[in-house]
Amino acid sequence: MRVWVCIVCFFIPSAWGQTRYNIGIHGGVNFASASQSQNVKTSSRVGWIAGGLMEIIPQNSLVSIQAECHYIQKGMNFDSAGSAIHWQFNYIEIPVLIRTAYRHEGFRPFAFIGPKIGFLLHSRAAIRLPDRHENVGLSNVTESIEFALDGGFGLQYTRDTRIIYFAQLRFSVGLKDIDKSNARWLSRDTQLTAGVKFAVD
Repeated sequence: MRVWVCIVCFFIPSAWGQTRYNIGIHGGVNFASASQSQNVKTSSRVGWIAGGLMEIIPQNSLVSIQAECHYIQKGMNFDSAGSAIHWQFNYIEIPVLIRTAYRHEGFRPFAFIGPKIGFLLHSRAAIRLPDRHENVGLSNVTESIEFALDGGFGLQYTRDTRIIYFAQLRFSVGLKDIDKSNARWLSRDTQLTAGVKFAVD
């Protein structure tokens, strides 16, 4: 994580005054799951992701820095002792990505990678028993901050070098245990998103 902070700190000042900027929005669907230390069979929770972004592009560079802030729904589903349990976590996440940056018109592929930090907004377990349903808060056993690594690729279409439409496939790997108990749970997410960016230089 410190390495990426150093890259950002040195990269932005050196390009200041020569940069171009894009701002935009994106949203889509998140297929959330988790790896764990116990022999528990889980399935994905399908949730939403939506937010904004700002991209900083040094002049004549094919690499940019993209900072995002988005709301995301995570979790997982599993069965235990005849009960269906749905873990539901909602976060505000802030990724900082190193990204390929093409400003040429037309269709262009791109790729990205970088760390992110997540701040837990809400966590609960929806338990489905044969005779009743229960909702149990999980804030006392869930870490309030999560660290992860994002990476992925996509395709963008640039119109008049001012408007950029894009669609992407993103993979996220948790780096910090989200469970305060003895079990070890690391988030695993696959996201399909689309959005638009506008040049503001």
